[in-house]
Amino acid sequence: MSMRSATRRYLKDTTRYRYGDRDEAAREAHVSAVRRWKHELRLAEWPDWRQKELLELISSGMTVREAAEQLGTTYHQVYGLAEIHEPFNIALDEALRQAAPPGTRHGTQYAYRYQQCRCCACRSAAKTPDGTLKDVVWL
Repeated sequence: MSMRSATRRYLKDTTRYRYGDRDEAAREAHVSAVRRWKHELRLAEWPDWRQKELLELISSGMTVREAAEQLGTTYHQVYGLAEIHEPFNIALDEALRQAAPPGTRHGTQYAYRYQQCRCCACRSAAKTPDGTLKDVVWL
């Protein structure tokens, strides 16, 4: 065992990955560190005031796409933030429910397709896990 590899055993797994070690522990530590870093970057791009402004626009009746464009971002980034930030996800779903027309039957394909509701329940009722629209089921 060389002195160099003997010294590496005492380093953190993320540091060992940067030095070229690719064992399971080093890879998992690297992936975890990169994921945490990317989440921190995404949250830094969306301060609380920006999240509130987006939610207010959606609650007032704008679609997610229109509200995102007005704030200079994309709806993909909005849903990406909702995927990693649970409080924002809950607030976004509530804003989408408020923006839905009165009398919407949430959680149905009808509400998604014809009433244009995009709350979590309506999206999951209308889309398959791969994101394509389900076939219409007439009741």
